[in-house]
Amino acid sequence: LNVSCFHLHNNHLRIPLLPLLHNMSYLWISIPILLSTLLYVYFSPPKLPEVELHNFKDSYRLKNLTHQTTIDNEIYEKYASQWWDTTNGDFSGLHYITPVRVDYFMQEIDKWIQSEKAREASVAGKLKSDMREIVVADVGCGAGILTEQLTKRLLKKYDSNKIQVIGVDPSPGAIEQARMHAREVGLASHISFDVAGGEKLPMRSHSVDVLIMSDVLEHIADVRSVMKEVSRVLRPGGVFLFDTMDRSWTAYVLFIRLAQQNIIPSLAVCPPNTHDYQMFIKPEEMDQLFDENGLQRQHEYTGIMLKLFNLRTILHNLFKFFIKREGKPSGGVAAIIGKFVLVDSNKFKASYAGSAIKL
Repeated sequence: LNVSCFHLHNNHLRIPLLPLLHNMSYLWISIPILLSTLLYVYFSPPKLPEVELHNFKDSYRLKNLTHQTTIDNEIYEKYASQWWDTTNGDFSGLHYITPVRVDYFMQEIDKWIQSEKAREASVAGKLKSDMREIVVADVGCGAGILTEQLTKRLLKKYDSNKIQVIGVDPSPGAIEQARMHAREVGLASHISFDVAGGEKLPMRSHSVDVLIMSDVLEHIADVRSVMKEVSRVLRPGGVFLFDTMDRSWTAYVLFIRLAQQNIIPSLAVCPPNTHDYQMFIKPEEMDQLFDENGLQRQHEYTGIMLKLFNLRTILHNLFKFFIKREGKPSGGVAAIIGKFVLVDSNKFKASYAGSAIKL
């Protein structure tokens, strides 16, 4: 009798028995920990200032929260060297969620380009096969994780001579990492990076066609002043694309309790104070910001939601992480239990994306 391992012939799976028994305690410990985490977040709802939902002009989130927030935006400079560490870095979670964000932005850019061609055709009297140069700005780009993925997709689909991509971030360390990595992957000639904050963008008025702010607005204390600057640099007819976090209980559980305050520290994907729940923005507040700055929302918001894997996959991932000790998954606890997907507006509970045209 071979007691060193057993086989599940139907699934062609060979599991070492003795190491499994030796490490089984990790599994029995991990399950109660995960359950206790869920109970902890359930019975620890966030405490927030009162919000007048019927009058967003008086909403505390649309005021300058510089002296009220606990958010620490210095972490992007402090941990700049970890931006491109997809497994153990403090920003590994970004690598896990970025692809679905890029999917949404590409979808919206494709729609916008087709509408631009149609608009120009109505003026010129014919539909041009090519397009004019398009300026795309990624504001709050960090070390260029999303900037690079988006640029690759744009260059693959459109004429590289007609796409100009700009990445902007207030962290010098992050921008240095962005430039370095862009050189390493051969994108330095297609993307220009600059150190600047959203409050004062280094672009001329009406010079940007597509402006993206991904996972940025919830970090900005004075969101009104930044949206004014967005409106200034966008040319009439240009499109503003964003994704941010809804001020909801689900967002609190995912992005605060699990992502940065996880009871299992090794599963946290960002440092403490990366996010501040009171800085999250409700969709109605985004509508108010659009109205104030001459932007018109194009359609219902699209949700970004964590879709759970089936139980077998979750158990398999738990086995790899806690028993085989294969290392921290790129997306932390999210990568163990599910993947991020785009959902209809009536289904999102935590994160959402949208687009608006500059009038």
